[in-house]
Parts: sequence; structure tokens; C-alpha cells
Amino acid sequence: MKLRMMWTAMMSLAAFSFAGNALAVDKQMSPGLKKKMQAICGSQGGVPGGWQVAKVTPDAERSLSMILHQMNATDKLKQINDVRTQIVGGTHYAMEFELKDGEVWNAIVLHSARGDYMIERHAKKGELCPKDGNS
Repeated sequence: MKLRMMWTAMMSLAAFSFAGNALAVDKQMSPGLKKKMQAICGSQGGVPGGWQVAKVTPDAERSLSMILHQMNATDKLKQINDVRTQIVGGTHYAMEFELKDGEVWNAIVLHSARGDYMIERHAKKGELCPKDGNS
């Protein structure tokens, strides 16, 4: 009986924890992601390992093409609005781009030191660094 009560309590806690986490992901940005976005958009110029405003390079374009392919929007790019990089164990690219229909999206890709491209944050509608501070 005691074992069954413990099992029920553990399952209830797990269900509550899962539901709470799912709600947090769906309804608001996680604290870790919020901190990362603040680091990307903040003014950290000249800080070693910090995010820097960057130019559109062929490497940044390859990173974005991976995102567009995943979105099934490879022929819909209008322009790249913003690129920011962070050099740590490879190059992280945080990009804001606009599609031909006027929608603005942002995403983060890592180009690892081994040469692999990995999506770190899938494309999300909206500006990379909104003027009002919300992401």
C-alpha cells in the first residue's frame, strides 16, 4: 500500500512537472533563452566570446539556407536584416531575415569547429532584437 501511494505521488508530480514545463515553453520564453537573447541583442562590443554585429558572409548565408530548407522556404527569401555572431567552439549565427511575403523571422545556427552546421534555435516569427525588448 505504501509503495502504491509513493508511486501515485511520483506519477502525479511527474505529470504536473511535465505540464508545467510544456506550458512554460508554449506560453513564454524560458529564462535561459531569455538570457541568451539579451546577450545577443545587448551591446557587448569588444567582449571576448560576446555577440557581435556582423556582415552577411557566405558562411552566414549557408547557415540561413539550412534554416530556409527546414522551413520549406528556400525560394522565398527577400533579404537578411541582421546577423550577429559569437565565436565559441565554432561560430554561432543569430539571424533576422525577411521573406517575400513581408514576414520577419529569426533563428540561430552553429557552424562548429568541425565544419558541421546545426540549428540551435529553429526559426521563430518576429524580429531578432525587438525595439520594445520583447522577443
